[in-house]
Amino acid sequence: MLSHNKFLSFNRETIHLGIRSGILGTILSLWFVLSGSNNVALIQAILGMFIVSIIEAAALTFTVKTRLIITTIFCFLAGFAGFIGCAIADNFLLLSLILLIFTFMVGVTSSETDLTAISSLFIANVVIVNSGFPASTKDSFIYAASFTLGGLSLVFFSYIHSLFYYVKYSTKDLLIYRQRKIFNYEERDILFAIRISVAVFLANAISHFFNLPEGYWAPMTALLILKIDHDFSWERISHRFFGTIWGSVLAIILISIIHSKVVLAFLMFPALFFIVISIAKHYGAYVFFLTAMVTILFNMINDYGTRITKERILDTVLGVAAVILVIYLFMPLSRMRRKQNNHDSKPRNNIQV
Repeated sequence: MLSHNKFLSFNRETIHLGIRSGILGTILSLWFVLSGSNNVALIQAILGMFIVSIIEAAALTFTVKTRLIITTIFCFLAGFAGFIGCAIADNFLLLSLILLIFTFMVGVTSSETDLTAISSLFIANVVIVNSGFPASTKDSFIYAASFTLGGLSLVFFSYIHSLFYYVKYSTKDLLIYRQRKIFNYEERDILFAIRISVAVFLANAISHFFNLPEGYWAPMTALLILKIDHDFSWERISHRFFGTIWGSVLAIILISIIHSKVVLAFLMFPALFFIVISIAKHYGAYVFFLTAMVTILFNMINDYGTRITKERILDTVLGVAAVILVIYLFMPLSRMRRKQNNHDSKPRNNIQV
């Protein structure tokens, strides 16, 4: 049955969200291509819409009104994070300090609700991604505003959609969410916060040292695959690596066959649709479609060809290497904690990001 598909979710709400994301992504991509200028602000709008679709996917169990409130708040917080990433991108020491702060926050929220953990994770991720778009203070503000508006466009689209698929609003889920604490300062969470901060710092330092063209992918990989549960981390490493490899194969085939940027813009619809419907099911499938989307997006910006897939694979390997190193460095502490708290296990987040 489709509902039991291992890689894709065919839940009605998920499909509708995938369609909304695909339509908006295609419209923004066509706008970028047909404008004939390398408008980074439009790329930021696409990124904002895409990341907010991930947050909305995590909030699908909430009522529509709650979902709209949460995604709207996230748009502004992530926009501010994006401003920071752009503005300090050229200052390695300051960027490293900011990343340590944001990744530590990811660590101490990782044991909380799916939505809290994922929101924190992607706010930190936006800082990293936007460090790949260094800009002046003025341009950083423009990019951040564009990112926020791109995210809000999906929120607005979701609101219009809700008018036709009305769900009765209840305060129950919002009250439960409000009652949950945001940060968790148990020893287990503090140790994880330290681990993930070190992994992201190492990956960022390595990419800076080698002056990699798209080096921010390395710390982004480290941020997204290291989890509080070591077994889960190894699973994520495998899914990230093989998802990137097979996604790169698909991307190389597409780029070799398709040279029209207009056609690439239309391909954003299936790419975004499948990203959304795979995100809650299988991390490897999500990375597979994400790699294809990233290649399409970068080839819309410029004629990178297959070079961008090679850079993505290299950065992924470096990010994975940083995570593996940190796992082994902290292995003695983790084993000690496991023996002391073998009974204390918390469920994993459902959303595979």
